[in-house]
Amino acid sequence: MDDQTVRELPVEDIRSILDQLEQLGVLEVRINGGEPLLHRQINEILMTLETRRLRRVMLTNGTLLDEEKVRLLKESDVVPTISIDDSGAKAHDLFRGVNGSFQRTTEALKLLHKHGVEYGINCCVHKDNLRRHRQIIDLAVKYGACRIAFLDLKPSPRMKRNVAWVPSQSEYQEILPELMLDRIRYAGKIDVALDTFLTCRPLEEAILEAKRGYVSCYAGRSRLSIDSSGSIYPCNLVISDPAWSMGNIGSERISDIWFSKKWAFFRGGVKTSDLHECKDCKNLTKCRDFYCRVIPYLTDGDPFGPHPECLQVRTRSKSREQRREQLQNHFPLPVD
Repeated sequence: MDDQTVRELPVEDIRSILDQLEQLGVLEVRINGGEPLLHRQINEILMTLETRRLRRVMLTNGTLLDEEKVRLLKESDVVPTISIDDSGAKAHDLFRGVNGSFQRTTEALKLLHKHGVEYGINCCVHKDNLRRHRQIIDLAVKYGACRIAFLDLKPSPRMKRNVAWVPSQSEYQEILPELMLDRIRYAGKIDVALDTFLTCRPLEEAILEAKRGYVSCYAGRSRLSIDSSGSIYPCNLVISDPAWSMGNIGSERISDIWFSKKWAFFRGGVKTSDLHECKDCKNLTKCRDFYCRVIPYLTDGDPFGPHPECLQVRTRSKSREQRREQLQNHFPLPVD
């Protein structure tokens, strides 16, 4: 379910998706939005998940959790991940844009803890909470969370409309050592996760492929995303962007979409020699940012360009017309 419309996948479609994912041997499914608990048939969805062999995770702000939904989460063995964006009500509500959200979310944490539900917390690091990471971790420990993941704000279309919240790369880099120390400081109390903070760790096979001159990441290799219309995408960062749609479950089976040639862009269709500035960079073999082609696309409309951090110090070596021509020679990705 995406957060741009009120579209909902019917429970029947969700059952079909889960059936197909199990047949494909998928190990984990993540349900997010928008807000998944707003789905009018969320109780039925949770009951549908109960019999599945997949590990299931639900990302929610928690404000709609009540005794019944917490019971269903526990019975369905769904691991909820709750969004907390600051250590106090005023700051959290300001970032969320909804008064009272902090109180409702912390009430949900109490309910989860009361019923013995294992859950995690996601926290977006933004301009206002940069120096309150320990207070936020203390809050997570207080309410019994088993894990807290700190996330940087990726250049999604929504964040482009709220750039005042986004720290600079130097601010993020400055806070990273402190977060790494928090992992040690809180060991045994809570798992402090930085798996996707500032970078998306490449697959081991992607590192090996890069040595042979090819570029790949998790997108389209070990994960896919499905939006509320049933369309399939390589990554949540471009979900509902028609330029990256690989197909729709309404007209094709997931297996047919997954094994189609449309994924060539992510499966060997891009070489390091295709990249603009990156291919000439002396630090390429040490870099962990060039694997992702989606973030450059979101930042500058150019999936062959460098990570936005590098855009600050490099100039384009090709004109927009040259880049358009190169892009159209690969996976058919429309360019405005």
